[in-house]
Amino acid sequence: MRYASGELVELGDCVLLEQGRTKGVVQAIIETPEQMAEWGLDEPGLLLASEPFGLVFWPESEPYDPVIFVSRQAT
Repeated sequence: MRYASGELVELGDCVLLEQGRTKGVVQAIIETPEQMAEWGLDEPGLLLASEPFGLVFWPESEPYDPVIFVSRQAT
């Protein structure tokens, strides 16, 4: 899975959501039918840890408010 900017999504990435107003961290990348079934989802996307929401699912198909890549967690 890739961000709109073309960067490859990785676990631990720092991102912005809600049109850049809210910080988050990628906790899970949900792409396969097995992963979607495990999480009870109908489409691929990202599971993000974000205050004040806790964990939130952001669908890959969201056309108007994509997740914005900020930085990669240091390895």
